[in-house]
Amino acid sequence: MKTFLIVFIIVFSYQFSFGQEALSDTTQTPNQISTDTLEQGEEEMPNLDGNGREVSDRKWSYSANLNGEFRKGNLERSLVSLRGSLDYSNKNSVFGFYTTPSFMFGKTNGLLQERELRIDANATAFYSKSNYYLLAFSVFETSNLRGFNSRIFYGGGLGIRVLGGINKEKAKVKISTTHTILQELTDYINATDINVIRYSARIKFSAKISDSKLSMFSTSFFQPALNKNNLRWNSIFGLNYELSKKIGVNLSYDTSYESVVIEGRKNSDQHLMFGISFSQ
Repeated sequence: MKTFLIVFIIVFSYQFSFGQEALSDTTQTPNQISTDTLEQGEEEMPNLDGNGREVSDRKWSYSANLNGEFRKGNLERSLVSLRGSLDYSNKNSVFGFYTTPSFMFGKTNGLLQERELRIDANATAFYSKSNYYLLAFSVFETSNLRGFNSRIFYGGGLGIRVLGGINKEKAKVKISTTHTILQELTDYINATDINVIRYSARIKFSAKISDSKLSMFSTSFFQPALNKNNLRWNSIFGLNYELSKKIGVNLSYDTSYESVVIEGRKNSDQHLMFGISFSQ
């Protein structure tokens, strides 16, 4: 019970972002709002990070992060971000499941900016038994920041452990890749709706630096549409230092590109962030 309560401790983190101009208009529409608070994987990428998780005898694991930012003065700013994860993975089971829901709410000078909800469900087959496994996923999102009422992803495909496979779980260097086909349906507030089929390739890398508590990771997505002229890619690189078995500090940098964007939004974004994390 004590461990469960810890995950709700508020952690205040500083965020530095660039690639979007800050807007100060008092009548901001969803198409005009900056997107610099969107974090890794949220730029319209299906969250497959759980496919890099370790398989252990412990069936259930979870984590939670609660971040806040509050400013007063010339700029009044409030932002609260909640992220969590729930994972089922068992060496004795063919099937696995995980979810990584998130919610973000923020205002600037009293005006609503972020109201971002993301709920996902992900399943795997043979993940704990083989270096080749099947995966399926579905995602539902709403976003005032990106100007859409709803977005739905669903699809499936094949995952491959290239290094640090099923019999080398303690390897210091791990590389995995996934190849999926997904359907994307987006209902924009003030723009043409999107209905595309994409091929999604993901490459994930992680490394433990010697016997220290420092580790690094990177995840890259490449997602061309198969039925329209629409390209999207995203990449993130990060460092993590373990203060204890459950608490760590981290630094991450991600960049993304979209060939088709709504009016008032740039094609590319970059985001630098550091903070504190808790996991169980």
